[in-house]
Amino acid sequence: MKLSHNGVLLLCLSNLFFGLLPITVKWAGRMDYPAVQTAFFRFAFATAGILALSAWGWQKLKVVNTKLLLWRGFFGGSTVLCYFLALHWTTAAEATLLNYTYSIWANVFAVLFLRQKAPKGLAFLLLLAGAGVWLVLGTHFDRLGAGDAAGFLSGFLGGAGVLSAKEARRTDNALSVFGSFTFFGLGITALILLAGKAAAGPLTHWTAVDGRGAAILCLMGALGMAAQLLYTQGLGHASLAMGTLLAQSVPVLAALFGWVLLGEALTPHFILGTVLVLTACVLLGLQESRNKTNS
Repeated sequence: MKLSHNGVLLLCLSNLFFGLLPITVKWAGRMDYPAVQTAFFRFAFATAGILALSAWGWQKLKVVNTKLLLWRGFFGGSTVLCYFLALHWTTAAEATLLNYTYSIWANVFAVLFLRQKAPKGLAFLLLLAGAGVWLVLGTHFDRLGAGDAAGFLSGFLGGAGVLSAKEARRTDNALSVFGSFTFFGLGITALILLAGKAAAGPLTHWTAVDGRGAAILCLMGALGMAAQLLYTQGLGHASLAMGTLLAQSVPVLAALFGWVLLGEALTPHFILGTVLVLTACVLLGLQESRNKTNS
């Protein structure tokens, strides 16, 4: 089997890179690169990659469904920005887990706005995921920090982003859908940096890029771009159920890498909460795959 057709291997590599991505964001933060500047570099690197792939002839950037691509751009770009803000304020493990609740929100939005049939046991799975998040946050919803709020928002917006991407893929190719949120994210982070230049706040100031900083930022951009492309290619040669199962390894990898490389603590209630959240996500993904097979 050709490497490019081995869906499971490609998805595993993609998840490995997605798991390492938050570590590079945290490293950049420790070098005084603020969240918005780091996100800007993430989008800038991806923009260069998308334009290069289009020029190379892999796929052409072509807009078919303008409305859906705009929605994908807004929700996708905002999701990444909120995720990077969460990484600025909280741990790699917690930010990534909250971000990966997007699969829960995607199912909720599909039922509410697209009038799709609710997955079997949706209410129970929502309660299961909610209990997991409660444990992850240390069982104190009354003292939520900025990182918790940004992580919640990234998962919420991510659910809408995934749903809009799925709908957009009915008419537009993968590179155009990927490009929509990349270009939007690049634009919104650039505007925020320009607007915040005078204030020079902790999130919007610009730190001069030296050699070591450039290496970290380029590594972050390369990991994000490679992970996205491997994920897109891998899903073409693996089942949706397999993709859903393997994707849940990303928060686990982020937690392990955060523990080993950043010295972040892994408490028992965090581990139990992670298990509950990921179980709910996996069961929802399998239910979605089963519904598509039967339809």
